[in-house]
Amino acid sequence: MKDKELTDEAVGVLIDRKINESLIWYNAKLSREREKVMQYYNGELPLRQSPGSSSFISTEVYDAVESMKSQLLETFAAGREIAKFDPNSPQDSEEARIATAYCDYVIFRQNDGYHIFSDVIHDGLIARVGVAKVYWEDNEENIEEEFDDLSEEEVMALAAEEDVSDLQAETDEDSPGLYSGKLTRKRDSSQVKIEVLNPEEFCVEPQAKHLGPEYFCD
Repeated sequence: MKDKELTDEAVGVLIDRKINESLIWYNAKLSREREKVMQYYNGELPLRQSPGSSSFISTEVYDAVESMKSQLLETFAAGREIAKFDPNSPQDSEEARIATAYCDYVIFRQNDGYHIFSDVIHDGLIARVGVAKVYWEDNEENIEEEFDDLSEEEVMALAAEEDVSDLQAETDEDSPGLYSGKLTRKRDSSQVKIEVLNPEEFCVEPQAKHLGPEYFCD
C-alpha cells in the first residue's frame, strides 16, 4: 500500500509534537542536571553543612573542567589540518590536498575555529552535549570600483557584464575618446557558516539512541 503524502500542515503538526516531547524531557530532566552542574562549576555547591562551618568554596569541578577543556582544545584546535583527505589514486593527490586546505580555510579563516571548538567542548563538559550548526549562507556584497582610460567599446562591454550595475563614465579631458568612471560590482560572498548552539536550543526526542535520520533532532 502506497503511503499517503503528507501536507505541509500535517508535517508542521508532527514537528510541533516532536518539539514539545523533546522540551518536556529537557525541562523534566536535563534542565535540572545542567543547573546543578553549573552550580558546582561556579562554586555555589556544595553548601556549608551548618552556619558555623567553614566558608571554603570548592573549585574542584571548575578546575577539572578547565583542565580537560584545555587538553581537548589543544588536540582539536592547536594545529592545522583538522581534516585530512587521502587520495584514492596518485591522480587524486592534488584534489585531496586542496580539499584538506579548504577545510582548514573554512574552519579557521572564514570561521573562528578556535572559539567554536572551545565553546562546544565547554558545553559538552558542562551540559553533556556540545552542538555546532554547519550551514551554507547565501550572501552578496556590493563593491565599488573605478576605471580609467577605457575605450567606448570596453565601457560597453563592462556595462554588459551581469554582475555590474550603476556604471557612470565620463570622457577624459586629456585623452579624447577614452573614458573614466566608476561602477558597482556584485560579488558572491556566500560561504560555509559554523555557529555554536546553546544546549537548551538543541532538541532530541527522548527515545533517540543516536542522531540518525529515524529520530527527531532539531
